Amino acid sequence: MKKALVFAGGGSKGAYQYGAWKALREEGESFDLAVGTSIGAINAGFYVQDDFEAAGEMWHELNPDSVMTNGMNFEKSLAALYEQRESIAPFLKTYFKDGAGADITPFLNCLKKYANEEKFFHSPVDYALLTVKSQGMQPLEILKKDIKPGYFVQWLNASCACFPAFPRCEIDGQMYVDGGYYDNLPILTALRMGSDDITAIDLRPEGNHPAYMHHPQVRYLKPSKDLGSFLCFDRQVLDSLIQLGYHDTLRFFGRVKGLNYFFDNSADQQSRRAPAARRFLRQINAAELMYESNRRSVLSRAARSAPFIKSLLSHLSGEGEDALFLAACELALSRTGAPDDKIYTFDSVRENLLTYYQEIRETVFFDLTAAAEAIEKRNEEKSRSLLSELKRNDPETEDYLIALLTRVLWDE
Repeated sequence: MKKALVFAGGGSKGAYQYGAWKALREEGESFDLAVGTSIGAINAGFYVQDDFEAAGEMWHELNPDSVMTNGMNFEKSLAALYEQRESIAPFLKTYFKDGAGADITPFLNCLKKYANEEKFFHSPVDYALLTVKSQGMQPLEILKKDIKPGYFVQWLNASCACFPAFPRCEIDGQMYVDGGYYDNLPILTALRMGSDDITAIDLRPEGNHPAYMHHPQVRYLKPSKDLGSFLCFDRQVLDSLIQLGYHDTLRFFGRVKGLNYFFDNSADQQSRRAPAARRFLRQINAAELMYESNRRSVLSRAARSAPFIKSLLSHLSGEGEDALFLAACELALSRTGAPDDKIYTFDSVRENLLTYYQEIRETVFFDLTAAAEAIEKRNEEKSRSLLSELKRNDPETEDYLIALLTRVLWDE
């Protein structure tokens, strides 16, 4: 069995793959082959070098000026560009010089610092990258055996040459551009090289190759949310991408649970949640029976379709009472504005929610409706301070659900 690790291209979004690699190491995963396109070719090269530490140093040092001369971030919003208005003129002057695109000399120097040919060529792990000949746009798979000593950084550059943003790469008189113009996630290359056990790390939530998500020989890891611009090297953004890649991969292996939040899923935490999850399900059943009896009519179909559970579907990941309980935690945490970039334990969820909803502590035990109304009022007051408010599917049942959840948590 030949195991392959495949990295997608995506510029600065490749920080996500470093976080995923960290989680794979913790899971004890190892591979015989690493394949990548563009930034994925660089991350794959680090894997072949067996140089997790060097990769970490590079990803933690990157910033706009270490990527390009007169560097700036290219985010998706006009506001972000406006904040960098003083940097635009110097960058454009460099960018349009000789029509070559951005001056990426700083990034090439960074690669020369961390790409270790001795480790690369002496590693037992095989390697391949994708690039494209600019003349005729001919795609090429460059295998480890094709790379001559002294050419490693040049071929990495050839795979990353996202023209016209970045200049084309010249190697021995031939010009090359980014391999992503042909295949941004080279799973097929890994198959062609004999792999029958592939772990692919994509950088698009929708996936570069959705069909491979169902391939029996492919484990397909992808982001749980959009990773933003591929040319944003803001330090805080890169750190958040590394964290997300780590957490998403832990979730893939079942070490954390959740849909939009991350919950510790160790055996200890499962045991800790179990009694509360059972009580919460009983509370939901009782609430739905009351809801149905108060709306008993041949015209009221909604009362017979589990309205409280229906309100949790957009937060639900998995099945069973534990999944339902965590969906309610997600709903409540999102209402409090709790950060979604950390791993929550049962106790940290409890502390967060009970602190936020402290004012309904007494009410929730003797007047659930009053508690739900207080929760709804608080949310409305909070929403008025925002520029916009996301539409809620069913405010009444959502507010009741949060009240039921806090009742269970206070009853611990």
